[in-house]
Amino acid sequence: MSKNISKKKNIVYTVLFALLIILLLVIRFPKTVDTIKVDYNSENLNFVVEENVQTTNDLKLSYDQGKGYSYYNKTKKTDVFNDMLPKSATNETALFEVYERGNKEYPTNLNTINIGLKKLKLTIPNIDGNFELSKISFFNGAKEVASISAKELQSIVTPTNAKMELDGDMLKFTDIKQDAYIEISTSFNSIYHKELSHFGIPNVFLIVLVVIIYFFVCHRKRLYKIFEEMK
Repeated sequence: MSKNISKKKNIVYTVLFALLIILLLVIRFPKTVDTIKVDYNSENLNFVVEENVQTTNDLKLSYDQGKGYSYYNKTKKTDVFNDMLPKSATNETALFEVYERGNKEYPTNLNTINIGLKKLKLTIPNIDGNFELSKISFFNGAKEVASISAKELQSIVTPTNAKMELDGDMLKFTDIKQDAYIEISTSFNSIYHKELSHFGIPNVFLIVLVVIIYFFVCHRKRLYKIFEEMK
């Protein structure tokens, strides 16, 4: 009787572990991002020089990790603004290094396993003339891990306080007013999610861990016997 119960348990465990392995083969974990590059075309940005590097305050990226772009941190008892200004900028490119609390003294990463990303917002510069956006690229160190083109952006964003149209390979913004921006969804199955998720080391680690647990739960006696014979 006890052997039959043990066999039935092993069958149930085997099915559960097999389903878990399949899930880990299908699931995609986010790629870590520490730098974001925005490619555009604009002749009217206002530039400043900080630490001998040209940058601008006309462009801004903001991110929401579940609490909003700004919120009150009860632990630190302070307001948090997850805004980022470019580390460097030209008339064609702005480079953002990711930091938290709106303070460049606190560099961080987006899309870590324990801290996801809910929304990403790009503030459109309130300037005379047009602003044309061609691509947003995401980096981990010096490696580009993903990019979203103007055409892809056009299908997923709706501008606020500006008009937008696709003009060739550029996303053109006109009639730009104060506080104009686009908001990029990072939800499951979005373009962002597809581009910035992959089968990687976390999948392999968890699959190996599940296999080890499975053999320990269902076949530990057999494994113990093998180890004894090897002595």
